[in-house]
Amino acid sequence: MFFGTLAEFAPDDTPRCVDKPGTVALDWSRAVRFFESVFELEVDRFPFNDATKRVEFSVHPRRCGYRHERLICWEIESFDSVHESVAETHWPNRLSRKLGDKAFGLLVASVSGLPVPRTQVVPRTMPPFSFGEATGVGEKWLRTCPSTPEPGKYATVQGWVDPFRFMTMEDADGSAIPSLLIQDGVEAQYSGALAMTRAGAITIEGVRGLGDRFMLGQAVREVLPAPIRADVEGLARSAAGLMGSVRAEWVHDGETAWVVQLHHSATSSRPGVIVPGKRDKWVDFDPEDGLDNLREMLRRTDRKTTGIVVTKPVGVTSHVGDLIRRARVPAVVLSPSQGLQESLFDADDSDGSQ
Repeated sequence: MFFGTLAEFAPDDTPRCVDKPGTVALDWSRAVRFFESVFELEVDRFPFNDATKRVEFSVHPRRCGYRHERLICWEIESFDSVHESVAETHWPNRLSRKLGDKAFGLLVASVSGLPVPRTQVVPRTMPPFSFGEATGVGEKWLRTCPSTPEPGKYATVQGWVDPFRFMTMEDADGSAIPSLLIQDGVEAQYSGALAMTRAGAITIEGVRGLGDRFMLGQAVREVLPAPIRADVEGLARSAAGLMGSVRAEWVHDGETAWVVQLHHSATSSRPGVIVPGKRDKWVDFDPEDGLDNLREMLRRTDRKTTGIVVTKPVGVTSHVGDLIRRARVPAVVLSPSQGLQESLFDADDSDGSQ
């Protein structure tokens, strides 16, 4: 449904989807770019960009209706005054689960005007579509795209492999990964991740070159050059101005900070503290043990009584941090310049809100 300056929609439903949870909300200009990218529709030809109208519509895989087109108007209602609403775009939602969380986040970043490498999305239940900008590198990355975030669980491959075999190896029955991303590579001078608090504080971490080992907790964050940090902070501020607090993975090629993943969420993390909170019992996790062992540790840990000490200085924005935040277990990263007691003290000066 388009209503004034706001568009709301969901997959596999009628226009009454707006009465249910899980709809997508975008402002008019981003919604137009969204429908042009995903469905190859010329939305401007329909009476949707009139802020005095409420329009119910549906999009179909095949042409149908009186005008024999894929975009169908169900009802148009006129109002005397202009309706201007603020679009609050949140996900996971019904469409992000259908497309895959990474695909939806990157698509929102692209239609919002953020730099996103050229990306082709190959969904299981929809025709392929593309968005983003060419990077000029001439190589591809293949990224699995689960319906909801699963930090570090499924593979990402640099270079071309058989995409059908790749998907089958990662998700044999097709229940967890609704799409595959084929993305232009970026000539990475620096790579990393960022996270924001609800108050707007930004944590930016990264390393020289590719950031895959950093995200897996296998490489220690480095001091980023001031121009790189400034560009990434500008990217974060631009995203936050459109959709609130975000987490993102980024790659900088020396000229542009590119978004390679985007998630809508706020965090209480800060350098050295993944999840704040006071606990009487603390258990150690060595990042070299891998993310699967961390998942098992988090499954067994009673978050009401026990916290986790990450024993090597990984980034709080890495997949190690992502998994711990999702489990809501208090956790600190042991710094070489601090003892254990100092690290635990840093974790205590917050109420642990997420």
